[in-house]
Amino acid sequence: MPYKNGKLKGELTISEIRKLISAHNKLTDIKIKKGSTRDDIIKLLKSNGYMVDHGKQSLIPTDRPRKKIITLTQAKEVTKQKPKTELQKQKSKEKKEEKEVQKKKEVREIKKKVIEEQKSIPMKKVISKPVSKITKDVGTQYSPPKLTPPPKPKPQDTKQAQKGDNRIDFYGKNGDKERLIVNDDKTFDTIKNLLDKEGYIMTEKQEYLLKEGTIEYVKEQKTPARINIKPAKGKTDMMIISIEGHSFGQGTSSIRIKKSVKPPPKKLTPKEKGIILLKSYNLPTYKDNDDFIDKIKTKKDGKKKMPSELTKKERDAIYEFQVKMVKELNKYQGKTDGKANFRPLRALTTTKQDTNGIGDFDVNFQVVVDYLEKYKPAKK
Repeated sequence: MPYKNGKLKGELTISEIRKLISAHNKLTDIKIKKGSTRDDIIKLLKSNGYMVDHGKQSLIPTDRPRKKIITLTQAKEVTKQKPKTELQKQKSKEKKEEKEVQKKKEVREIKKKVIEEQKSIPMKKVISKPVSKITKDVGTQYSPPKLTPPPKPKPQDTKQAQKGDNRIDFYGKNGDKERLIVNDDKTFDTIKNLLDKEGYIMTEKQEYLLKEGTIEYVKEQKTPARINIKPAKGKTDMMIISIEGHSFGQGTSSIRIKKSVKPPPKKLTPKEKGIILLKSYNLPTYKDNDDFIDKIKTKKDGKKKMPSELTKKERDAIYEFQVKMVKELNKYQGKTDGKANFRPLRALTTTKQDTNGIGDFDVNFQVVVDYLEKYKPAKK
């Protein structure tokens, strides 16, 4: 909208002027349609007020045609952004998901460092000294009480202590129960192997919570604690790891592990289906064409040339290769059920200025694929 007040009232803003210039550049462009002949291009130049000077090898304006009037409404329509394709939407979605995963990893690393730092800080032990009350009876001679040392604790039987100590109870899918003792550094590997056998695969986050949270918590308890690993009620695709008989911090309460499911088979694109069909008839495919062109385009440093950068020798090599492929594809050209299935296919020569023939060759493959799918002819 133009300025509503001030010195520039009624005049266009800088963004609106930019839009007008951008629209002018697009609308005054001379666009050559695909497949235009030499005569068509010369005619197009004349209609735009130019002629070709073959002696000077240049374009000469024949007159000064009236310039097009471009309105702001027209400029907005011309410069309007094209809606994103499904492929572009998918790519932007994948990038967003990658960023979220990376962010979660960074947060997880920060939490891990904080936990490690907290563990490294030594805890201050508060030792309470026993206070003995000394009483003095009135009228009797005072004598200090005899302090007897506390009785020494009886040595515990290590085997019995282990049985009642921290342990793991694992309940399999058939109701089988397996009991393990939490007494060494192999506890995590033992639990992981048991879950893997049953088909329950932990994520990276779940492994961290089990190792640094649940197992470490149980090891540090003075009173017996038990890790229960059992299927969720009414579910066969989930196993729950929990600690019984203790209150504990966030993250160690329960870990729910879903059974690993094979991902569905990947759906083939129309192009991939076409490649399989062409291969079954021993015919050249899109991939053969793409691989050959990529080989020609690739520079020594690994970068790709633009089609306009190809030399005549390179363009000729591509044309000769495409001629060979056309010869094979044309084996199935003819008549089926009294009707022509497709016109004879051909490869197109290219120039430095017109390289459309290289990219347009894929149409030939599609013509043959459509025919093979429709008529299903015998292999030749």
